[in-house]
Amino acid sequence: METIKEFIEFYYISGFDLHPLLPNSKVPSRKDWNNLKKLSKEQILSLYKDNITSEHSYNLGFRPGKRSLAVSDGVEYCVIVVDVDIKGNDKHIEGIDRSKLFKKEPSEYNKYKERVAFVSDWLEKLNLNINVITGSGGFHSYLLIRTDIYETLTLKANQTIYKNDELGIEIELLADGKNCVLPPSKIPLNNHDREYKLINDSFNFIDDRGHEVINLIKSSQEQEPVIYQEPAQEPIHEIDENNDNITALITELAKNKTKLNGYEFELNLIGYCIDKGLTTLIPELFKVFYGKGYDAKRTNTLLKQAQNKQNIRHAGSFIKMLTDAGLDGLVLKYLKTNTPVKREFKTMGVALKNIHNILRTKFNLMFPAGKLSLVVGNGSVGKTYIALYIALLFVKTNPGRTVFLLLCEDDEYTVLMRMQRLIEDYPFLDSEYKDNIHYICDSDEEIIKINRFTKELYYNPQSGIRELIHDHDVNIFDPLANLLPGDENDNNVAADFCKIMRSFIVNSGRSIIFLHHVNKVRVEQINQDSILAKKLNYGEVADRIDKVRGASAFYNAVRYCLYVEKSGDKDSNTAVCACIKNNYGRVGYIPLILDLPEFKTDQVENINPYFYKNSV
Repeated sequence: METIKEFIEFYYISGFDLHPLLPNSKVPSRKDWNNLKKLSKEQILSLYKDNITSEHSYNLGFRPGKRSLAVSDGVEYCVIVVDVDIKGNDKHIEGIDRSKLFKKEPSEYNKYKERVAFVSDWLEKLNLNINVITGSGGFHSYLLIRTDIYETLTLKANQTIYKNDELGIEIELLADGKNCVLPPSKIPLNNHDREYKLINDSFNFIDDRGHEVINLIKSSQEQEPVIYQEPAQEPIHEIDENNDNITALITELAKNKTKLNGYEFELNLIGYCIDKGLTTLIPELFKVFYGKGYDAKRTNTLLKQAQNKQNIRHAGSFIKMLTDAGLDGLVLKYLKTNTPVKREFKTMGVALKNIHNILRTKFNLMFPAGKLSLVVGNGSVGKTYIALYIALLFVKTNPGRTVFLLLCEDDEYTVLMRMQRLIEDYPFLDSEYKDNIHYICDSDEEIIKINRFTKELYYNPQSGIRELIHDHDVNIFDPLANLLPGDENDNNVAADFCKIMRSFIVNSGRSIIFLHHVNKVRVEQINQDSILAKKLNYGEVADRIDKVRGASAFYNAVRYCLYVEKSGDKDSNTAVCACIKNNYGRVGYIPLILDLPEFKTDQVENINPYFYKNSV
């Protein structure tokens, strides 16, 4: 099977209750998807059109359980899924680093292979085939359980039948009420597009009530968790208004371990306690929840990560987790959920005394690190020259640090010739660190894409730009308009784009600088009322948003903005840069005046016939 329509034919014949998922997503496209009637094969096929590109095409899913009925030799079977999750390090302390795994780095790849071997042996003992490799590197096995047997099991939508915390492996059954992704769907994961792959189309038939899988399901339903009891002289909890009754709640939750994902529970509980100012209670709460299985070292590791702002969760995610697990009754019983969250805050007097010890904004030349900046100006005003000047000056004055330029509209020869002319005109720019400037020319790479259906913007991991940004101190993109997947006048598109780009550098020492155009509609007015034509002062220069073409969100999102204009008469070749926005200091000053070098190419400049006639 190669095309989506071939897969649909196969699944439909096999009895799967199919439905569309949003492109590049696990989310069903239809609202109230779990209550709608089954789509016919024709209805499903009509959604997958040949003229829609793969990144905009629906993914494919199905509803397991009683809705998916297969018939073999006159016997009816319910289709359910054995979902093997080999957890990532974002979900489990012993999890796989998927970014390294997908790059096949030996250490992580070997660890993953060890866990795959363990899973294969586990499934083999139950005589189960693996049918699908999921996008995350886990597995799906499709079970066809005879309907009369299935009805005796009273399965939950997802029920854990096996867990191994040492290897970060959890195995669940997905039944009525779940949505399950099917091959050949693709899901963006850790900057990689990951495809679900069907590797075996022989499903697992369960006709025997004594089958090992049936016994495993029943034992998982009957198993009662062991509750640890502290000695009588040290009561395990008291209902206390001051600690939000959290200890009493955790005692109740210890009886419902099978309904909770252990690692997510830990992170969410830590987040809840931090938000509520109950951080000192966390070790004791873990003791109550795990009893004799309490691991002090593990708890300290998680707390240290939270201190370092890693794996952060919040009070809301803790309550949502309990609600999703059907434990909202306990939330209402114990937690005062309407009380305001206790946020961390600092007192100004103490902060002022310690101001020299507080992390301050760094600058790469004049551009703030961890922020977005703009250089705007008319066409042919010299913005690319300015970008190259900044790159040369930065690497010379900061040995060992690097610059990346994405020059979407320039060919390599033109860029190199401009660079050479700059060095000839300004010899002080020449240095041994020129090789610390890295560039890409004539690029039409889509860094940010827009979902055709939801209109949401998302990063295109195939571009690899985020990794490049992480490797360079200064990143210059020319022009901004070429990077947008939508209308540059749409404030929502512009704001989302800036938010994604800023997420690449936030809390870092890196800068992103966009080169952009002025508002062409007002070019004549701007030239007549140039901010450079008279003595600059704050009132004339501040808030010159009229200089920036497109949505105001661009100007609002940046912390520093330079406006470039040619000085003097129209034949002048001097570019003057005025600061029109600066969140860290004054505006209206001129940080750079650059006489633009010239170079000639082999282009024929005179095609007048009189020129040729007179030159013979």
